[in-house]
Amino acid sequence: MHELFQLNIAGDRNTALIALKNDLTSDIEVKLEDLKQFLLERKIVFGIKEHVLRAIVENPEHMNYPLTIAKAQLPQHGTDGYLVTKLIEEEIEDQTNKNKTLNMRDVIKIKSVKKGQLIADIIKPTNGIDGKDIYGNPIKAKDGKPLAIRAGKNVLFHMDKVYATIDGQISISLNAINVLPVFEVQGDIDLKTGNIDFIGNVVIHGNVPTGYSIKAGGDIKVFGLVEGADLTAGGSILISGGIAGASKGNVEAGVNLHANYLNQAKCKVGGDVLIESSILHSEVISGAHVICKKGHIIGGKIY
Repeated sequence: MHELFQLNIAGDRNTALIALKNDLTSDIEVKLEDLKQFLLERKIVFGIKEHVLRAIVENPEHMNYPLTIAKAQLPQHGTDGYLVTKLIEEEIEDQTNKNKTLNMRDVIKIKSVKKGQLIADIIKPTNGIDGKDIYGNPIKAKDGKPLAIRAGKNVLFHMDKVYATIDGQISISLNAINVLPVFEVQGDIDLKTGNIDFIGNVVIHGNVPTGYSIKAGGDIKVFGLVEGADLTAGGSILISGGIAGASKGNVEAGVNLHANYLNQAKCKVGGDVLIESSILHSEVISGAHVICKKGHIIGGKIY
């Protein structure tokens, strides 16, 4: 066999190739046992392709050399741990329904969770499976790495599951999971932010123009002016700059409303309405008291 064939080792001892040294004549006989002994002399004992050996024995002179005669079993590296979120995305609006209209201000989809809700599953890493080279030596596999993430604010890890401990906004970063009780906008509400619907508290560090809506399961705080917008809060509403509604929009609070002034506003409040200056030509429904600290009530309706 040494006079007829030569072996070349490639791929970091992962592949053995058999090639011809010289052209074969038709009277040359190649035996299977001789080929196997030829490989054994080179200490190749694993991954031998039996079907290739038999093909060479049956028709040695018409094979397309070089041929892969042995192939290593490569290691299967383990998979790293990862996170599978359990948040249910909002269903896509049925565009075929003629009765539904598209609101261009519905931009932000806040990923909100409730207390005790399952946020995600932590999938454990898997162990690697060692391979073997053509000489029978093991090729070490790498085990997967555990997920490098920690429980942040208002989050509980239990039995490889992630739970929220409060109602709020889910925030998943590279190394931590948090549930934030407050959703903040650093500036005015505009087409970039769009309408807001959040399970917790909402803080706006700017103005809320006409035509936008804010819904909060908790409190709403606006450090600016509210125009003809719709504000609905399960808790209280605080508006530093007052409401200039122009008889548009509605403000509804489950508890109290505290504003600098009301001008052509529509308000429905479960508790007290506390106004720093005046109420002008507004419609106010209060479950408790309506108080103007420094101004007057002029026009409108007060219930």
